[in-house]
Amino acid sequence: MKIYHRVPSNLDGSELVPLNELKQQSPALYKHHVQKYATRPAALNRKVLPLNCFWNDVLHFTPIHPEKFMRALNDIGYQVHNLGKWFEFEVTTQAFELSKMALFWSPNQVFGDWSEKAEHYHSIDLESGQQFKNIPDQTINYYKDMFALGKTPLNFFRTPHILYRGRVSVDKANMIFKNANQENTNLGRL
Repeated sequence: MKIYHRVPSNLDGSELVPLNELKQQSPALYKHHVQKYATRPAALNRKVLPLNCFWNDVLHFTPIHPEKFMRALNDIGYQVHNLGKWFEFEVTTQAFELSKMALFWSPNQVFGDWSEKAEHYHSIDLESGQQFKNIPDQTINYYKDMFALGKTPLNFFRTPHILYRGRVSVDKANMIFKNANQENTNLGRL
């Protein structure tokens, strides 16, 4: 099962670090990265029930290839030319501990409802994880609604999230890059 994480523009070191740990380790980097929650600060207090922690205690991965997000947004009418660089991880070969992972998916979530519901969390099954490789219809409908309102959507709203409680080394990750003018480029290992 492959999962993806955007390469932070100011990655410091060779590990991805959850926000709460980053707050202790590097307050300046934390301040930069927590800005993405400016319009939804209550989301940071959402509990990740199966991992007994909070939303900002985990790393957030997507099981959906980044190219699919760009294609979906462009098909709706957004002009997305670049989604930046992404890390691609193979869960089975890159030392992810399944006991530290959970799948979160709230397909009908209403923006602003950051409550935690047990039915939105699932254990990771590497075989059934393949069913989460495409952008859900609920997310496509959300993109269309935001486009009609002239608003920028949250790219991962109503999509499955793979949550990981802990740090993740990027040493063995592949780095991929995709823009609208070229084929998907595998930049290889770091």
